[in-house]
Amino acid sequence: MHVDLDMFYAAVEIRDNPSLATKPVAVGDNSMIQTTNYVARKYGVKSAIPGFIGRKLCPHLVFVKPNYAKYRQVSDEFKKVLAFYDPRLESVGLDEANLDLTEYLAENGLDNDLGRIYLGWEIREKIYSKISLTSSCGIGSNKMLAKICSEINKPNG
Repeated sequence: MHVDLDMFYAAVEIRDNPSLATKPVAVGDNSMIQTTNYVARKYGVKSAIPGFIGRKLCPHLVFVKPNYAKYRQVSDEFKKVLAFYDPRLESVGLDEANLDLTEYLAENGLDNDLGRIYLGWEIREKIYSKISLTSSCGIGSNKMLAKICSEINKPNG
């Protein structure tokens, strides 16, 4: 399973400042945007573009300075949730991880299609309960397919 927190940096900032929820938000500065929320993405503003271009695409874009210490703390809580299911999880940055759930599924009688779907839902619910952020997950026979599947129903899918 691949689990990915949706628009991670922006989601943390919106969680901590709900007044940003309906505004186009970019985490970064005039030089570079690290991530954006889905409102900003509707204007074509996305990660890894210069902030001055983001502002041209969306003049009312709200910039938030990154707070990496806060993101690390939230990431650690996220990974604790995942480690319950796979203590040997593979971290892919602060907001993504790959899990091998083979043993967990077998030990808990979930090694079937419905069991895997249920487990994906359960993991996403526990993440939301713990850190108040949505996530998307994908299940596949290898990491690449799981990652592709995690993109299909973003956000919160």
